[in-house]
Amino acid sequence: MNEEAIREAARTEAGRELLLRALHADGEVRKAARGEGMLDLAIGETLLRLFEGGKLADLGISTQKAYATDRLGVPVRAVYEWTRLARTLKDRPLLRRAVVCGAITANKAMLLQRVAKAEAEAGWISLAMGVTYTELEQRVDNAYGHNLMEEFCAASLYLSMTPEQQDLYEQALRAAAGEIGFGAPRWMCQEAIAMEWLAGHADLIPDDAPIPLAIPTRVTESARWDEAREPLEKHLRALEEAQRITVDDDLDLCHSGRELDRRARRLLACRRTIAEPLGRLLDGFFKSGYWGVLGCRSPEEYVQERLGMAPRTAFQRVWLERRMNELPPIREALVSGKLTFSKALIVARRARPEDVEERIAKATMKSCQDVERAATEEEDREDRARGHRRVWGPREAMVTVAMSIQSAKDWWLRETGETLDDGKALALTGAYFIVEDQAHAAGRPRRRRRRWIVMMRKDGLCQTPMCGGRAVHGHHIRFRSHRGGDEVTNQIGLCAFCHNLVHLGFLKITGLAGDRLLFEFAGPDDPAEIWVTEGENDTRKIWDDSMEIDAAEARAATEDAPKRTPASDQPRRERPRRARSRNPASRRAG
Repeated sequence: MNEEAIREAARTEAGRELLLRALHADGEVRKAARGEGMLDLAIGETLLRLFEGGKLADLGISTQKAYATDRLGVPVRAVYEWTRLARTLKDRPLLRRAVVCGAITANKAMLLQRVAKAEAEAGWISLAMGVTYTELEQRVDNAYGHNLMEEFCAASLYLSMTPEQQDLYEQALRAAAGEIGFGAPRWMCQEAIAMEWLAGHADLIPDDAPIPLAIPTRVTESARWDEAREPLEKHLRALEEAQRITVDDDLDLCHSGRELDRRARRLLACRRTIAEPLGRLLDGFFKSGYWGVLGCRSPEEYVQERLGMAPRTAFQRVWLERRMNELPPIREALVSGKLTFSKALIVARRARPEDVEERIAKATMKSCQDVERAATEEEDREDRARGHRRVWGPREAMVTVAMSIQSAKDWWLRETGETLDDGKALALTGAYFIVEDQAHAAGRPRRRRRRWIVMMRKDGLCQTPMCGGRAVHGHHIRFRSHRGGDEVTNQIGLCAFCHNLVHLGFLKITGLAGDRLLFEFAGPDDPAEIWVTEGENDTRKIWDDSMEIDAAEARAATEDAPKRTPASDQPRRERPRRARSRNPASRRAG
């Protein structure tokens, strides 16, 4: 905090009263933030062990992303940050103790991962306790050079495009997805279209394109404070005794995936009891302007320096808190457990007072991926009606797309003498890709239409609920060994992991593809979860182990649809065998 600003505020009686209120609010907010940091570390350590050795298979989940969004109900970035923190502190016991007892924040601990090693660990921790985050960042950079964060950096391009231009570009995206493979992300298809244009117009590649370069690490000084360990350990013991921190250390008793999952969800439930009031505290803190009273230049500086949180995370919670004040049903659904945090963010982004109840009901019985996908499609339809388009993806891919747009504008100016806007330039790169794709289509093997229909039912993704992997295997719902046929109603696209789950007995799929499918994830005794898919993509959960209804009742609830006998269930017609002649000459003649 800025001491001069605090002294200035304390000169008058009104200023002293305001300062006392600000300090009290600051203490409440920091207390909640410290509790979150300790739980984040505990959750990260649990998830690290869960993600090792294929333990996710015990839950019938194939990817860490699906586990984060649908099982835990938190953004993927949060799981990445928790596991990254746990991995960093795994071999640094002193740094871990400092984070657990609140001596330093998790953000400072991540800064110290490069320098707090061996005998220098205690010295760097002591330094971090007495300086701000910005000052510590400068000290670390001066000592060991700048280090680029290994994070996913996203970027967006906003363009004006007519519906006809968007249709043309969508056709190019479908052609690119067919070339790259089933389930390719949209940003990868956008990058492929841009690279195809740049490859054919190499002389028009912009010279001043922003291309990220790695900055080499340098060592200018060493930090060794052997004498700092004993006083630091004494200080940490005092903090632990004063706060009476009791960490549930039952991690070593959890061996299976289900035991680790239960521990992670229990810790996450404790974290939610802190996160929900923290959003209210931050909202009131920012509205009151207490950050300025404490000498901070901006709310971002207060959040980063005093709380050790990423400003993005804090502002997201404040935004959700304000939306829940406008739409109380979202708060009720979040507190009762009907909505996870990730689903609440999606619903709050699109909901209005007249349709919030309907959106909550739909989101409750769907996976987070399906809810997000439906919201994205709704945004795309609205943008299309307004004549806008958002091109989104990793920063490096968007640099390539921006280069192709500028190159297309330069080519059009050279060929016609007219200027081209960004939307038309993007459509031009799509048209070029379609022409090139059709020109090379004659030399490629012909695609099998039946397999294409089966694999593209969910835009090339695995049709198992909560799985976002690519569909690479065509699975027969009724096995061939049980006289199952090759018709499209008896086949669905699965990733390799989910296909193995089916044949190992952890996942049971019944029904007709395109009509109604039942997915039963096997538990120790009874199904752990039951999902039903109506039509092509309308997937919803109808039972899990937290619901009060019986699994048999849930299974019976799916049987009210009109029954149809698939061709694979009908007995096969035996082909008459032709009698073979015993005369070799007649067999050769035939």
